[in-house]
Amino acid sequence: MSVLLRLRNIFFYTLSIITLLLLILWGASFVVLPWQTNKQLEPLGLKLDETTNLSFNPFTLQVQIHDLALLDQQKKTQLSLKYAELDLSWLAFFSKVLLIEKAEISTLHLNAQRDETQLVIAGVNLSDRPKTATAPQTQTSNDSDPTALITGWQFNLPALAIDDVVLSINDMGHPHRIALNNLSLNNVNATLTNVNANLSLNASLNDAALSLDSKVEASLASLKLASATLDNQLEISQFALQEWQYLMPLADNQINELAMLVDLTVNQHITLDKQQWRINQPKLRLALHDIKLTQPELALTNQTITFELNQLSIDGIDQTLNNATGVATLAVDNLDVTTQGKTLASLARFEIPTATFDVDSQFNAKAHINRIVLADTLFSQPSADTDAVYQNDALIINDISWQDNHLAIDTIALDKFSSNVILTAQKELENLVLPKQNNETTSDEAVSEPAAEIEVAQIESPQADSTTAQQPAITFSLNKLELLKPSQIKFKDQSVNPVFEQLITLKTMQIETVDNRDIASMIPFNAALAFDDHALTTVKGEIAPFADKMNMSLDLTMSEFSLPPLSAYLRTVLGFDFLSGQLDNKVTLIVKDNQLDGETTIDLRGFELVSGNDTTELSATDGGAFGLNSALSMLKDDQGNVSLNVPLSGDINDPSFGVSSVVTLVAQKAIMSQAKTYLINTFVPYANIITVASIAGEYLLRLEMNDLVYDAGQVAVSETQQPFVTQLGALLTDKPEQQVKMCPVASMQEVTAPQQTLSKAEQINALKALSKQRGDTLKKVLIEQYNIESARLLLCVAKVDSDAKAQPRVEFSF
Repeated sequence: MSVLLRLRNIFFYTLSIITLLLLILWGASFVVLPWQTNKQLEPLGLKLDETTNLSFNPFTLQVQIHDLALLDQQKKTQLSLKYAELDLSWLAFFSKVLLIEKAEISTLHLNAQRDETQLVIAGVNLSDRPKTATAPQTQTSNDSDPTALITGWQFNLPALAIDDVVLSINDMGHPHRIALNNLSLNNVNATLTNVNANLSLNASLNDAALSLDSKVEASLASLKLASATLDNQLEISQFALQEWQYLMPLADNQINELAMLVDLTVNQHITLDKQQWRINQPKLRLALHDIKLTQPELALTNQTITFELNQLSIDGIDQTLNNATGVATLAVDNLDVTTQGKTLASLARFEIPTATFDVDSQFNAKAHINRIVLADTLFSQPSADTDAVYQNDALIINDISWQDNHLAIDTIALDKFSSNVILTAQKELENLVLPKQNNETTSDEAVSEPAAEIEVAQIESPQADSTTAQQPAITFSLNKLELLKPSQIKFKDQSVNPVFEQLITLKTMQIETVDNRDIASMIPFNAALAFDDHALTTVKGEIAPFADKMNMSLDLTMSEFSLPPLSAYLRTVLGFDFLSGQLDNKVTLIVKDNQLDGETTIDLRGFELVSGNDTTELSATDGGAFGLNSALSMLKDDQGNVSLNVPLSGDINDPSFGVSSVVTLVAQKAIMSQAKTYLINTFVPYANIITVASIAGEYLLRLEMNDLVYDAGQVAVSETQQPFVTQLGALLTDKPEQQVKMCPVASMQEVTAPQQTLSKAEQINALKALSKQRGDTLKKVLIEQYNIESARLLLCVAKVDSDAKAQPRVEFSF
């Protein structure tokens, strides 16, 4: 036998033996693999179902699984797999290629359960698994190269297909179903220098759908990422956040419930070249539906929030940002915030159609918003049957920009609004809705803690202030604020009697050129109001609100303002009610560096007054006192009108300065001043017996007559008293309707020596008789010498003054 023949026989024999061994290995795998698998599962209380088919084909390096079922001790299926296959290539090994020719998994179902004490996956309680001891690390040479073993090798996976994978989870009592409907990993190629892969995923989380398409290309240097390109397309729809809220720390934020459906779409392109990186995001869309958030005192519901961030471009070097730009949009629909079933605020729509931004490496931002729209806003409404404190059809803000810490707004346009201010009898806002304040800490210790914190803050504040001082100040400018349509303000005050109600129509309002960078700039403003069809008020002027001191000019004109509705307030301020009458008021003033200079003209037409409740202790009808009622009557012209011109001046920082001094107090003092002048001029001929005095804070005038003093024991009118009696007679003659009270008063000094032996009561009776004689004698003189009617001379009861220094006299009052 030749050598070649022997070699051939040896080859065939060897090949036959190897083939036979492989055939035996293949055939034995159908028995050995299930047997060994069950042996490993036995300590776990699990075993394979008899229908399970496991095999290994050594000729093609193929592993196949058919109808796998993993049963627990109760013979309940914890894991099932219909089909799986993994094929490796023999020939590729000779070229240093790990090639997986086929990888497929189909119909895998898995059960998992987690509670406070254990985690069970596919029937295996991972909480009971013993911890594996850490093996001692083998000392390796410093000169060894970890990449030496895989140098020249590559990994190829043409396609990995996984479908119908379902994970049924019971997590803390909450059931979930996570389904991997399809996963495809294609064209995977990895070497020491390059990695490429394509991924496609379609899954569901309970009822939410998730899809992901991703493509990656990367280059490596010493197993470190040198460059990469990543393209992602992610889409999530109908993700129910409430199904996972138990995993969130809601209780830490006092949130009882959080629910919403989330839709998310993202397209991204990410590149990396050494240290330089860039993110391009053509599209990001986040939509939140059916939002519900509840706290103990607040509840928020929102139909939809839609946010889009498109054309996003971010680039940088290493961990440093170079630039970021993008375009954003935002829309909020049907937002409601309630407390205890009462509406705190609601909003039909909030919209930002377009917002662009640009951020540089120093995080200096530039942004521009073309428009902000708030439609159908409402604040504070206790019930559907109650008027809201504020309700607005639309608020439109146009052309908003931010640059160099300056916020610039072109226009703010306020559409038609209504406001309702309803005061209760206790002067509380009846239709104001606020959440209850939960002040549980009432102890002294709890109160003292904030004080300690404040003390620490005060100690550390200088350092904080120095840091803050380095930050540039934020400035603001507004080109125009205007009211688009007439709006109404309804005021109702139930704390006065009668209840006061007034409807005010704000017809126009406009403010222009606001800019806090120029503190000296004057901002023009104007407004027009109507209190009814005829009562109009216009306001026009300029103001410098950012200056250290007040600088302002103002022109105010009010016409045909009806006075009777204000009686409930005027009664407590002025001391009377208006039954009828109108007010015209014109105010012109200039404030320069806090100093006021101007005047107000007050015209009262056709008014009719009735006595009210004075705020002073002295009634306007008491004796000879003239209140505002009487003073106004003195100033009426032949048509019953009064016109006052009052100068205005003073320092606005004076605590006594305010609206009341301009309107109420100025009017009071002007009326009383002019009335006093009138009275003095009227009674000049009788100045020896009459004085005009201001009393009760200048809100009342009194005609005060001097006393007629007598000598002790005197009864008849003496020669020295005659001029007084003569002027009194002349006054009563000139004023034929004027009455006068005469009150004779005796003094204890008039007790004669014989009377000193009498009792105290007898002495007083004697003095009263003397005092009465004086009154009777004086009355008789006025009647006989001056023809004064007896009915106009009213004698008081005789009195005795016990003061040691008192003089005998007759007191007079009107």
